Amino acid sequence: MPSTNPIAPSFLAFGWFLALSPGGAAWADVPYEVTFAPTGDRVLDAALEEASQLSSLADRTPDSDAALRSRAADDRDRLNAVARAYGYYDDLVEIAIDPKAKPVKVTVVVTPGPQYLLASVTVVGANGKALPAGSPLI
Repeated sequence: MPSTNPIAPSFLAFGWFLALSPGGAAWADVPYEVTFAPTGDRVLDAALEEASQLSSLADRTPDSDAALRSRAADDRDRLNAVARAYGYYDDLVEIAIDPKAKPVKVTVVVTPGPQYLLASVTVVGANGKALPAGSPLI
């Protein structure tokens, strides 16, 4: 026997209204602008911006504030790895998000600290003596 509940059709209509309304998740994108503060090392600056998902995915806006924060958190590790690749092992990565600005403002500041460079490398053979530069290692 079919239900004759008069409320059921109104719930169905309300569900269709919610599904088709423009206020759904597809319209909840969070546009943002990202700015990188200069580190003082132009090569490092270029590498940081190139490695950043905040920068490379800026044209694909995240669908929520949480997704933007997740993208920033992923960048923190990625930018730290880039700084280390350039010899900056004491770097500090700070990412500030101003959600009240329209579009949302994201500021990335990487403080590299001192750069660690190898002055020289000496390869010692099995006999304890340094191998001359250019010697085959096998």
